[in-house]
Amino acid sequence: MDLVELETLLTKYGIRGLTQTKGTQSLWNELQIGESTLVQDGFRLYRKTRVVQLHIAANDYHLFHHSKKDLSSGRIYRTRGKRPLSEKMLLSETPLDTAIRGAKEEFGRHLAALNLVIDPNQEIQVLQEWSGPFGPYGTLQTLYELHQVHAECTPPHLDLFVTQEPPKWEHTWVWNK
Repeated sequence: MDLVELETLLTKYGIRGLTQTKGTQSLWNELQIGESTLVQDGFRLYRKTRVVQLHIAANDYHLFHHSKKDLSSGRIYRTRGKRPLSEKMLLSETPLDTAIRGAKEEFGRHLAALNLVIDPNQEIQVLQEWSGPFGPYGTLQTLYELHQVHAECTPPHLDLFVTQEPPKWEHTWVWNK
């Protein structure tokens, strides 16, 4: 499917509200690299995205992050709450492949200090969650297939550490009970 065919399909299903930030081009790119698929289910069209959530534990502590992003408008967007590492799965990947790729991408130089161990034989729980009525791509709803992967590690000698995700995300990782 090319970009024009995607725009035609979105129009056919009455999808609206795509913005410059998360517009048709962004959706098309996501589909091309295999981060999402489009599903035509009777009279509706929706986006399906498989996501791995990597839950990292050390003794009774769990590693979570809080994020902030500097927006082009000059405002700062912040996430709230305790969030595990999350990474979109590519079509060719297993949940374990994605967990390992996500840890390497996210932690970079901090990865060796974490001494991360992921049991390849663990049972992976899969949850499904729908986006709200107006998600990242306007009225195109998303079905998130969340794969829960667990890892153990030796906590580093840091109470918290910060990672950067180009172009403008900054994640502060903290240990919580």
